[in-house]
Amino acid sequence: MKDQKHAIVTGAAGGIGLAIASRLAEDGVSVAICDINAVKAEQEAKKMCAQGYKVIAVKADISKVSEIKAMTESVMRNFTGLDILVNNAGVLCSIDLTKGIQELESRQNEITINLEAPIYLGALFTPLLSGRDNATIVNVTSGLAFTVEKSLKTPVYTATKGGLHNFSIVQRLQLAPLGIRVVEIAPTPLMTELNMERKATEDPAMLAKLPKTEPYVEMVFEQMGQGVEEIRSC
Repeated sequence: MKDQKHAIVTGAAGGIGLAIASRLAEDGVSVAICDINAVKAEQEAKKMCAQGYKVIAVKADISKVSEIKAMTESVMRNFTGLDILVNNAGVLCSIDLTKGIQELESRQNEITINLEAPIYLGALFTPLLSGRDNATIVNVTSGLAFTVEKSLKTPVYTATKGGLHNFSIVQRLQLAPLGIRVVEIAPTPLMTELNMERKATEDPAMLAKLPKTEPYVEMVFEQMGQGVEEIRSC
């Protein structure tokens, strides 16, 4: 009998994170759905448990180190180890740089959540992942990291995702000797709550054109199975 695999997915109460968590659970992986929205995370976990999957919900605001540590303790009380870390949680804000410092001061969490937290989480869990069979870190960036000209309204988001892309390259090289695989997923806008809300105000006509999340995640898992480590859809 194969050893039970365990995964943590951040920002997993909806969107890409939930689709990834569901797909992992279907593959027999025990999954911790970690999200700042505790109610929705619990609801989604209960749905998957009702289907026979091994899923727990953990509240975590990953902009706070104290909550990351509390999340870790909670997960490890339920899991015997860790095999997969998915850094998916993200924040996207439209920012007008002509408004100066006041516009940026209210957006500091965008940098913390999108860039600092994945770096911290990767370092925190590296000792647990090291030596595990097929240990994997998945960093979710964005197609905007490669198409900067399309991101004039989201300069900080694009900068954080570009930073996480470059970090993932170095992280991949440094962790390879430990047997830890680092995969980057760089999606274009999908039919998630985040993008649907934004497109509804910026470009309602675009809503119907947004690809669905589940087929995209299925493609990601297929490419991961083929050994691809930088999965772009831009």
